[in-house]
Amino acid sequence: GNETVVMGSIKQVISIKWLEFDVINFTDITIESEDIYKLLHCHGYNYQKTFQQIKEIHSTMLSGKLRWINNWTVHIDCMLHTNNQKTRKSMLNVPLSIERLSIDPILHRQLVKETETLDNDQIILDLKVNPNLRAIRCGGV
Repeated sequence: GNETVVMGSIKQVISIKWLEFDVINFTDITIESEDIYKLLHCHGYNYQKTFQQIKEIHSTMLSGKLRWINNWTVHIDCMLHTNNQKTRKSMLNVPLSIERLSIDPILHRQLVKETETLDNDQIILDLKVNPNLRAIRCGGV
């Protein structure tokens, strides 16, 4: 239809100042892709195969791994899935806004090239979450 889905501005930046943060290492359990999407399905999310690109997430919800399938929409959506994992309620959690989204395609391409032959021809990128900064990083995003 004729609904507005996204509003904002796009500007080219010469240098992106990335939020640098480390993941605090707790003893945690790795949750695999199949279990992640079973859990999300129980909470009312019905992600189809293309959008099931979280490879794993740690039980602390502070780090994990995403598959890169050469699709920015899927990649960013999967980053947002990690926020859904933090919600322990049995209700849908839909983000209403994104305060800031920075994409460095050159850095992303470099990270993709570094990892593309490591896991059965899958490209796996590290995911970091900092709940204090309300920030998620994966690849060049």
